[in-house]
Amino acid sequence: MARNSASPASASRRPWRPPAAPSAFSSGPLGATAWPPKVRALGRVLADGLIADDEAKIDIAELALTAMTDLERPHLMMLDLLANHGVVNAEENPVRGIPFRFEIKPAKDVDKDIDVGDPNWIPDWRDREILMARPQLTEAYLSIMATLQRHALIAQNRYRAHAWAVTDLGGRVLSYYIEASADAD
Repeated sequence: MARNSASPASASRRPWRPPAAPSAFSSGPLGATAWPPKVRALGRVLADGLIADDEAKIDIAELALTAMTDLERPHLMMLDLLANHGVVNAEENPVRGIPFRFEIKPAKDVDKDIDVGDPNWIPDWRDREILMARPQLTEAYLSIMATLQRHALIAQNRYRAHAWAVTDLGGRVLSYYIEASADAD
């Protein structure tokens, strides 16, 4: 019995090709349409690397591109939280130092002297604060953080235990998505 209903003559005209391998532009084994902001942002970083004046900028673009191929919406939600928002007025369990209530402000609106008492403050988030602020990411939290850390988009704050902050590369990657989003509007 024949494998398909095509005649031998038509089979010789159309050579068989293996299905395309999944790539950064596909989401899953069936090659479904990728998330449009990701495609635009990847195009932006590619263009940035191609028009670079020096090799150092190309290296940053290559690092950003490598990271961006691994990122999906949950990773960007986490990067945005870490980069653009800050925890203020945190109330903690005095014995264990675990936050149980706090406010979230856009980082640009945080009065560094009054709200956090430190003019050199940068937004950083402890694990529990992140999970309280973005409970929808709880099940994938470790995977999200591992991916962001593997690509050096986040780092642990050396001054606070179990606190995460966005690196310069992480900020640059996030800016590619923000610029691509603005272009789409």
